[in-house]
Amino acid sequence: MDLSSGLDPALDGAIVTPPDEPGFGENHALWLFDAEGRYALLNSHLQADEGTWDQRREAFAITLPGGRMLTDWATGTGTAAVGPVSHGWSYRCEVPFERWTARYRGTPRVTDIDAHLVGVIGDDAPRIPVEVDVTMTMVVPAWEQGRFSAEGTNRELGLQFIGVPRYEQLFQANVHLVVDGEPTDFEAWGLRTHRYGPRNMSRFFGHSWTAAVFPSGKAFGSHWFPDENGEELYTEAMVLAGEELVSARTVATPPLTRLSASGDTFTVELDTPDGRARIDGEIISCSYSMGLGVPRNTGALVLCHGMARYRWDGEETYGLCERSALYEVLAG
Repeated sequence: MDLSSGLDPALDGAIVTPPDEPGFGENHALWLFDAEGRYALLNSHLQADEGTWDQRREAFAITLPGGRMLTDWATGTGTAAVGPVSHGWSYRCEVPFERWTARYRGTPRVTDIDAHLVGVIGDDAPRIPVEVDVTMTMVVPAWEQGRFSAEGTNRELGLQFIGVPRYEQLFQANVHLVVDGEPTDFEAWGLRTHRYGPRNMSRFFGHSWTAAVFPSGKAFGSHWFPDENGEELYTEAMVLAGEELVSARTVATPPLTRLSASGDTFTVELDTPDGRARIDGEIISCSYSMGLGVPRNTGALVLCHGMARYRWDGEETYGLCERSALYEVLAG
């Protein structure tokens, strides 16, 4: 299996010196889903922006059993070609498109989903020491965004929303987590993304992004974007067929229609070369961007980062379900 999908191995690390291109940025993001559905690392991302390239912004949420959540945001330096480094997080490319490691040492804020729904988690929130060590083994070839999108009037706009070049890759992971002195080891499924280019979200009205890999090795991914009326504007999807990614067509995917903590059920339907695939999902845990500073007012884009339990042809796994919508749509 060509895990790189033909991409240059040199692309898989971090960019130390950016090109002279207006709006150029780089983002490495990491998601982890406990194979038993207890823990999740939701959208831990390290972002570099034009003009402040030596600084990487980090933001993340870790959901724990019992409804607790750890969340934080900060900036830091130390990025090298082998991977990005921020305040508490560092990612390292051990073998391009095959093996990565990640490490966190810090004192994130202690909160819960209800607080994330209300608003910013302030500096007065309690903090506890946390350690995270992750070893990731890639199990699905890298999916380069735009590879399976049909040519058409909305393709360029949709890829502007995603920000290309960008690819994502599903993996299996071993995780060592220490929360306030209490260690836990678990196996996880996960997804990482790497974007290195400009991004334009000026006409962005929301999205639905789902992806997962199953114990047998079957996998899927789907991106869907609506227009201002909630109708499909752009979509692309893939499934793993044997050792190669193949194009699929998104027929059904869950939009974000309300602010809720967990329990939402939904269906992802994809037209594939082997026929219609129906994948049932349920949100197990999630975090909201209000907890990281997004205002609750008209025109604000609300993001929900979630771990979902997926079932497909009798198999079960945990994977990604990220959705967004304008606040006025969710507020009714």
